[in-house]
Amino acid sequence: MIIGKINKDLEPIVNIKLIGKDNDESQIECIVDTGFMGYLCLSIENIEKMKLDFLFKDKFELADGKVKSMDVYLGKVTFDNKKQDVLVMLTKSKDTLIGASLMKPKKLFLNYVTKEVKIKDAKE
Repeated sequence: MIIGKINKDLEPIVNIKLIGKDNDESQIECIVDTGFMGYLCLSIENIEKMKLDFLFKDKFELADGKVKSMDVYLGKVTFDNKKQDVLVMLTKSKDTLIGASLMKPKKLFLNYVTKEVKIKDAKE
C-alpha cells in the first residue's frame, strides 16, 4: 500500500522511485492525475537527471482539447514496491504526474477531510 497526502492545492500526492539508466534511484513527489491516461509525465530536468532513453514522438490531446506532440521515453519506476518499465512523457511543467495507466491495477482512496491518499492493490 502507498500512503500519500492531499496538498494545499487539493492535489493527491504520493512518492515513487525513479530508476535511472545507471540504476541510480531518485525519490520524487507526484500528483495522481486520473485524467492523464499515460503512465508518467516528467520534467526535462528529471528526464536528463535519470538519463532516460528517447523512444518516439507521439500526439496527445490535452484537457483543453489542444493536440500536442510530446517526446516519449522509456523509464523504470518502483511503485508500490514493484519495479516496472513505463512510458514517460516529457512536460515543460515542474509537476510530475502519475497517470491512469500506472494506476490501472490499483484502488485509489482520497479523504479530503483527513488529507490522506491511499493506493492499494485491486486484490486487497
